[in-house]
Amino acid sequence: MGATISYYFQSASLQSLIDYMTSYDSLAYNDNDDTNTNTNVETNVETNVETNVGTTPNDLTHDTHYKLFIYIHDFPGMEYIKQEYVTNALKHNNVVEGYLKANEDANANANEDVCYDSGFDLLCPENTIWTEDIPIYMLDFKISCAMTFNNKHVGYYLYMRSSTPIKTPLRLANNVGIIDSGYRGTIRALFDYNTLYSTYEMFEFVKSNRYVQLTPPNIGCPMKVYIVDDLSMLGKKNNRNENGFGSSGN
Repeated sequence: MGATISYYFQSASLQSLIDYMTSYDSLAYNDNDDTNTNTNVETNVETNVETNVGTTPNDLTHDTHYKLFIYIHDFPGMEYIKQEYVTNALKHNNVVEGYLKANEDANANANEDVCYDSGFDLLCPENTIWTEDIPIYMLDFKISCAMTFNNKHVGYYLYMRSSTPIKTPLRLANNVGIIDSGYRGTIRALFDYNTLYSTYEMFEFVKSNRYVQLTPPNIGCPMKVYIVDDLSMLGKKNNRNENGFGSSGN
């Protein structure tokens, strides 16, 4: 009874976080032991990625870079955000392709330093005003992702962009988001306020603004980004399924 009463005295955002965490018990888990099925799905991912993000036949056999696949869920204004992702992925991939070619070309100018971006920025899906009394807010980016290397799913990270703590009072409450290789739920960031920055009564998350980024497990290796049209193209789920914050227990 006491827990029930205290729940309703929490802020709406904190209630949402509690609901999100307690919903894990009702989610179905999927077995990931069928390696043949996993191979078939991975092949499906590679051959059905969006052509307008720079996929070529040669690219499908590359083992020199990570591959981040992003599926944008349906929500009001989704088409605009999706087009932004497609445009940003194209720019990102062009830079990576230049880096890969420069490293493959034995005749490349040794003095020419070709670099790439280690992370890929996520877009805020909608305008949202944070007016909570308790300084904690979970922003759902309304995307699901998967990352592969050498045709095998790998885990990856969510970090703040370097400019975010300079331009805003936001911090990642868990410092770094560690995303398991089989997680297929939506990507979310849990923010709190940096009280040393300023006292805020509200903060506005602006649509298409970039606050966080995804990076591969090894930023010494570049990453290409592919926007896919179907959630199944992310590959088979494992026992993480759609479980996120707090789902692995204490």
